[in-house]
Amino acid sequence: MKHLSTFMLIFVFLFTSCTFDNKGKSTLLFKDITTAITPIEIETDQAYLKLQKNLFKASCTKCHNAETAIKKDRLDLTKKKLILENYDDILYRMTDAFDMGFDYMPEEGGPVSAALIDELKAWKTSLDHL
Repeated sequence: MKHLSTFMLIFVFLFTSCTFDNKGKSTLLFKDITTAITPIEIETDQAYLKLQKNLFKASCTKCHNAETAIKKDRLDLTKKKLILENYDDILYRMTDAFDMGFDYMPEEGGPVSAALIDELKAWKTSLDHL
């Protein structure tokens, strides 16, 4: 009896979900369910994760994090979106500004290595091609 009621339920669902075209053929249509589903954000950009660890955490986020962004009006370099939005300025401050001797970053510890700068540029270029 349980199987019969399950079968009837499925039959009713399928029958009520079908529409018929002008040739008598049925088409199964599912109702549009529009619910707000927030996707789980999982960072899968391996090049970014490497840069976040080797460049930003090592040289930047001590002074440029969420807390200092609010308290001291600094850029938060813990967020990928903000890094991308400010990429040109970040790159300038790590390269040309450092060479000129003013308005450079990081202020402590010397310039960022050329290898890390190259990784940063390659990462940004790869995103521009998506």
